[in-house]
Amino acid sequence: MKDQEMLQLKGIYLAPYMQIATALIGKRRHSGGNMFRHQLDTMSILIDYGYIDSVLLKAAVIHDVIEDIPDFNRNLILEIDSESGLVYDLVLEVSKKEGQTKSEFLRGIIEHGSMRAKTLKCADRISNMISMGFVTNPSFIERYCDETEFFIFPLALEVDFRMYQELIELVMTRRKYLEDSGYLDRKKEAMDAVRDHFMQSEKATAYMDFDGYRVEFPQWWFNIRPSNTEPYLRFLCEATSKELLDEKVAAVRKILKEQFQAE
Repeated sequence: MKDQEMLQLKGIYLAPYMQIATALIGKRRHSGGNMFRHQLDTMSILIDYGYIDSVLLKAAVIHDVIEDIPDFNRNLILEIDSESGLVYDLVLEVSKKEGQTKSEFLRGIIEHGSMRAKTLKCADRISNMISMGFVTNPSFIERYCDETEFFIFPLALEVDFRMYQELIELVMTRRKYLEDSGYLDRKKEAMDAVRDHFMQSEKATAYMDFDGYRVEFPQWWFNIRPSNTEPYLRFLCEATSKELLDEKVAAVRKILKEQFQAE
């Protein structure tokens, strides 16, 4: 860090914001640790990348308080200093609103977010992806990697190519974990089991193995493939009657539940 940046950092008074963040101590994260540590980690990532911006760093220290503390009193932020209004607005910008889906929230930042909000979300995701090294739930890891690629990669490309490169490396390590654990093979095994069950019991009129499997029979057809955005298999089916459709769907559910413990 350059001497000039060190002097800037020395002049940023963070203690009151850190005090507010202590309300997150004890709030556990899915990936381990607690939310308080995550606030400071996000701020450290920004400093590491050279973002010596007082509003941005102050917001990083408390970026989850509005979303994760019920009935949070905004005056706790607004009464701190001359920048607290800008800090509050930035924290609000990176907080998911009640009733808003995660996809809607992230899409909104991509399309309408300020540069500070985009930068903060990239640092936030780097911190989360590093913590993902302690997560062993494969479906959660896959969903989070998919979400990162779809929503956060575009932000990082716009904000800071160095952040983009780090995020790629982090996603690749988590994808490698999924591959080594055999999780991705289990999806393929499940698709094969569904295909084989029906093709062995009925004569198919058409079969395609592009983007999963599509198998057609005289009175019905199905397509089964892995989702590109979520940790699920997608099963589509049409039949000449509702009774036949219900029968086939029930058969698929039984295969996946009995052989692969799917819900």
